[in-house]
Amino acid sequence: MGEIRVMDLDESISKKDIAESIAGAGECREEEVKVGEIRLSPAKLGTVWVRCPLTVIHKLNNAKHVQIGWIRARIQTLAARQLQCYRCLETGHIRHQCQNSVDRSSLCYFCGGEDHKARECKAKVPKCPICTDSGRPADHRLGSDKCKPCLGQAIWCKLVLTKLEQTH
Repeated sequence: MGEIRVMDLDESISKKDIAESIAGAGECREEEVKVGEIRLSPAKLGTVWVRCPLTVIHKLNNAKHVQIGWIRARIQTLAARQLQCYRCLETGHIRHQCQNSVDRSSLCYFCGGEDHKARECKAKVPKCPICTDSGRPADHRLGSDKCKPCLGQAIWCKLVLTKLEQTH
């Protein structure tokens, strides 16, 4: 399974319309297509996250668009994500395997604040809760490309070595 973002949706398009169109274009069963909540921009154009088989993503990625009703929606393939623990918010394991003494489950992914989720966050500037706790620069969203702990140790070491090779 992989993930895509479907963009430029009209407000009349439903989750069922999206699932039907993607299943048809990708030649899979509709039950294999999972559609998230449609989010409307101020311009009333919708964007939605979709999880579907990799064969479907490959077919859609070549086309870059999918016809949904009267709309020709843009498709963006999303990078695979690492496992993430929703207790400590670190990567590489899940809640049931978590051995971390820190519980960050009530923190916002965007600002690190308590008692709200990133979807409802009012903060203007991101502040990563993991980097804040570890004393690293935290001027980014948890899990972003700037988040060194979330890149994974092996990937981080490879990036550092590549940068060193480029400078010497």
